[in-house]
Amino acid sequence: PIVQVESNFDEARQAWIYLAKGKLIGSQLCYEFLEEARDRVVEGIPNVVIDLSCITMLNSTGIGIIASLFNVTKENGGKLWLVGATDASRRPLSATHVWDVLEKCDTMADLPESL
Repeated sequence: PIVQVESNFDEARQAWIYLAKGKLIGSQLCYEFLEEARDRVVEGIPNVVIDLSCITMLNSTGIGIIASLFNVTKENGGKLWLVGATDASRRPLSATHVWDVLEKCDTMADLPESL
């Protein structure tokens, strides 16, 4: 399936947590996810966490979405964290060196209590 995204707000971390499932590729749903996350950052919640543990494919559009969220969080004084990256998401991010600049951890339990 094309990407499905579930979100919830983590009060303690002042972050929106997104669980992305499926393919983070050039679909309308991917762009809607980007717009929603970007709007929330600009509205005052600058921290974003994306759980990639259920991503089966990530292409250049998905990399662009992650890079865009990295930029908007940084510009607004926050951080973007990636959690649970699988080979399907890690490899493309590594190949483009985007992986090198991102905050990441293996599981939600590993995510710092304060971002």
